Amino acid sequence: MDTPDLFQIHELHLHQGSDKPRRPLSRRRSSDVARTTTGADTVLVEVPDVQYAKSGDVNIAYQVSGKGPFDLVFVPGYVTHLELHWAISSFAPFLERLSSFSRLIRFDKRGTGMSDRVTGAPTLETRMDDVRAVMDAVGSRRAAFYGLSEGAAMSLLFAATYPE
Repeated sequence: MDTPDLFQIHELHLHQGSDKPRRPLSRRRSSDVARTTTGADTVLVEVPDVQYAKSGDVNIAYQVSGKGPFDLVFVPGYVTHLELHWAISSFAPFLERLSSFSRLIRFDKRGTGMSDRVTGAPTLETRMDDVRAVMDAVGSRRAAFYGLSEGAAMSLLFAATYPE
């Protein structure tokens, strides 16, 4: 799979004044599989399709990978891009490992990656609404949270607000 440069990604996903979700960078082929070998174990994860959940008037891009016994919501840090993560050789093995023991739910925060662009910085409460919209879209009623960097504060607030 060819890895596009950041300019190509920006151009393909930038849309202004459109209420339609952005389209994925490329359509996934059945042969698009992320592979990691660690010792005797080989982890194979099919790169998931990007889907969209509606949070207010914003489309939030998300992916689900893995079929583990519990849901794990990965709350990203500052800037993310769902499809680009799979092309980063140092990040894909991390996603594969998380997908090997859980149903991994990832999303691009509003204003970043493949989610709709917004003006201004959203509040933590708005970002919690985005996570709830993604969880509802995938049918997740209960999940563990992994908050990376800036995502940690929102993860803690979400857990305190929705302890169930």
